[in-house]
Amino acid sequence: MITARLAQDRGAVDFGWLKSWHSFSFGDYYDPKFMGFSTLRVINDDIIKNGAGFPPHSHRDMEIITFVTKGIIAHEDSTGSKGEITAGEIQVMTAGQGITHSEYARGDVPCELFQIWITPERKGLAPKYRQYSWLKEFQNGSLSPTGGNIGGDIEDFVLLASQDGKNHSISISADASMYFADIKAPKNVTLSTIRRYYLQVISGSLQVSHQNLKDRDALMILGEKELSLKGNGSFLLFDLP
Repeated sequence: MITARLAQDRGAVDFGWLKSWHSFSFGDYYDPKFMGFSTLRVINDDIIKNGAGFPPHSHRDMEIITFVTKGIIAHEDSTGSKGEITAGEIQVMTAGQGITHSEYARGDVPCELFQIWITPERKGLAPKYRQYSWLKEFQNGSLSPTGGNIGGDIEDFVLLASQDGKNHSISISADASMYFADIKAPKNVTLSTIRRYYLQVISGSLQVSHQNLKDRDALMILGEKELSLKGNGSFLLFDLP
């Protein structure tokens, strides 16, 4: 079963300094039909005006992933960690027992990013922070997408995050994996029918098993053995229980 979550149907807010589109219920946006998908609880598509951002605020019992597509986001948290995340980098924060952090867009252009929340394997984990340059690792040939629950034509896929940090991916404390791909030729990807998958288009246009998708459209996938991918576009793929 494949269900589309079209970009135009998401929740949206515009605060001037922040424009955000919510795939699932978040903040003042509530839709009981979209409370998450498997352990994927939040996927927010944010544009933050340069110089603006989120002052210190707290989270608990969530794996929070930041994937930047444009600009720079500066992070600082109560564990003493700080850093600047740019396009080609990924950040993971384990909120666990509780963590306070701030995020501000730096540089000369607005920061565009996806903020993703995944339910952790258990509550009460020790808070921690990690960050790495996945694009540099991929270009160096040190990242491989193999060994997970997808197969087939995945040589252009990048395994960004996984539960055990396999193949130099960044580790998360959840039964989930997160891939990035930018395709320009047809692909056939095999899936495990006992897993769920969420495909989030970043840019371009794709045909995914007869579903036509454009920028920011998404699919919820359950019980499928294979996906046929055509078109020219980039996307995130989540492998979920």
